[in-house]
Amino acid sequence: MNSYTERLSWAMNELPQAQGRPAVGQTELARAVNVKPQSIQYLCDARNQAKGSRQTAAIARYLGVSADWLATGAGAPLGAQPAQNGMPNVAAVPPRPLAVWDNEDELDPDVYVFIPRLDVKAACGSDGKVMWEIDQEGQRNAFRRRWAERLGIRPDNSATIVAEGDSMEPRICDGDSLVVDYKQTTIQDGKIYALSWQGEFFVKRLYKEPGGVVVLHSDNEAKYPARRLLPEHLAELEIIGRVVAVSGGV
Repeated sequence: MNSYTERLSWAMNELPQAQGRPAVGQTELARAVNVKPQSIQYLCDARNQAKGSRQTAAIARYLGVSADWLATGAGAPLGAQPAQNGMPNVAAVPPRPLAVWDNEDELDPDVYVFIPRLDVKAACGSDGKVMWEIDQEGQRNAFRRRWAERLGIRPDNSATIVAEGDSMEPRICDGDSLVVDYKQTTIQDGKIYALSWQGEFFVKRLYKEPGGVVVLHSDNEAKYPARRLLPEHLAELEIIGRVVAVSGGV
């Protein structure tokens, strides 16, 4: 990792995933260190050959890495044990939380929790609302219990769905498995939700603005501009649930 951008990308993506945590998105990091999302986007784009940032100390603190390492590449990423065999000093990658099986009886319920799928159907009828239901009959996904408990996942209130498209990249990629808590329908500023609006299904980060305005924000905002829903249009908005976990490939 010879460049600032490479080190920043590693600290935002590979490090948290190696520690069993979700990757950190550009918008999340920008809000955490009080800069515009475009500033973080600039630092993350290798074509800009960024040499650093005045916010490096704050960025490093939020990401849990050494500020000196992030700024210069000197020392260990976590500011503790030196790297060994050319590899950063990170904790061993935990087992993947998602398991595949032929029959639930093959898995130990003390080790795994089982979560059904969220079935979303296209809008029909005059109200233009997306139809959704929890598939209680089909095969469920199994997640390691310790992983689910660490993330606060409540299996009895949750369902899984596969993400489609690139509007939430880099935080959520096409094909990622999402865990949705369908009991959490009250908007918390900056959290990601599965939702229906005007007969379409979306996964978006939501923000509240004065006057009752709700903003549907895409992390890939350069390609997908935010949508501001005025109070008179909120009747067309249905919050299905909050996305509480993401599981994907590398």
